[in-house]
Amino acid sequence: AFFAQRNALEPLHAQYEYVSNRVAVVSDIVADKYLSVKAEVYDFNTKKIWEREQPIDVPAERCVTAFVIPFEKLAKENPLLAKPHFIKLWLFDGEREIASTFYWRSSSVYSHERRAEAVGPCAGGFEELDNLPKTTLKTERTANGVKVTNTGDKLAFFVRIKAMKDGKFVPSVHYSDNYLNLLPGESVFVTIDDLPPDATLSVEGWNAR
Repeated sequence: AFFAQRNALEPLHAQYEYVSNRVAVVSDIVADKYLSVKAEVYDFNTKKIWEREQPIDVPAERCVTAFVIPFEKLAKENPLLAKPHFIKLWLFDGEREIASTFYWRSSSVYSHERRAEAVGPCAGGFEELDNLPKTTLKTERTANGVKVTNTGDKLAFFVRIKAMKDGKFVPSVHYSDNYLNLLPGESVFVTIDDLPPDATLSVEGWNAR
């Protein structure tokens, strides 16, 4: 929850909205910006089925729609969208990446008759994630943390780094990022503070061998 909220509340943020399928840029800074937002959609097998990049003027302290992802059309052309699928957003200031966001989405639909139940593309229909194709991870210790790379050709979903000591989880350790979702070939450097000198690091993923 911490890492999700920290991402959502960053000063300049690219976001996907499940009800309208719109991609928007949210600004919480007191300056106008000219940015570029990029979206890619991947099916259950990490096949890229759609992408778009759009320059966008973002006034200070505003939320501005960039474009809409045409999921109804994509579902007709891609049967695998009946299973959970994935959206990656990037926000660029010129050539420099300043933010990114990752979403998983199902084919569930919202129902007014079943409002009390957990339905809809952000809340239900994810049982098939148990069968997500496997991938592999490579980890390298760095001077102040760890580098994690997805060395497979499938998405590495919900990768978690844990500090361990004597077989137990060490809670008082601070990570620059965690609960990662890595596309094929993607790497991330995670810095780790307050790691006990005799602790080890465990890196595990939902679908990582």
